[in-house]
Amino acid sequence: ISYAKSGSELTFEIRNVPNLYRATAIFTKEVKNGKIQFKETKTKFDGTILSSFSVSSTDEKKVSEIRLMFKIKKEDLKISKIKENELSMYINNKKLKTVLTEKKDSHIYYVATSKEMGNYVIGKAK
Repeated sequence: ISYAKSGSELTFEIRNVPNLYRATAIFTKEVKNGKIQFKETKTKFDGTILSSFSVSSTDEKKVSEIRLMFKIKKEDLKISKIKENELSMYINNKKLKTVLTEKKDSHIYYVATSKEMGNYVIGKAK
């Protein structure tokens, strides 16, 4: 992030984390030469995991929330035995409100919003 002013939003395309395809950060303070890192991880979770990743930043205190958009192949849901309306995103093992936004071709699209960074899971808790 070369520059983001206070109150602005910045949307990123995510390519290195399975199923996660876009994130929007909302800034409460000005950021110069900042970085938000999205990294695939292995996370302990009591349930079924389709993806797990971490989000971190040296400017974490300047980000009020992150909106995470993800898409799942319908076939992956079928294989994992998770129903469309049961899939959720979790941050540090806490369930986030996850909204199904679109069904298109072979994918289902969702969005979840978090006020914190940390370890995320896309899946279903037991």
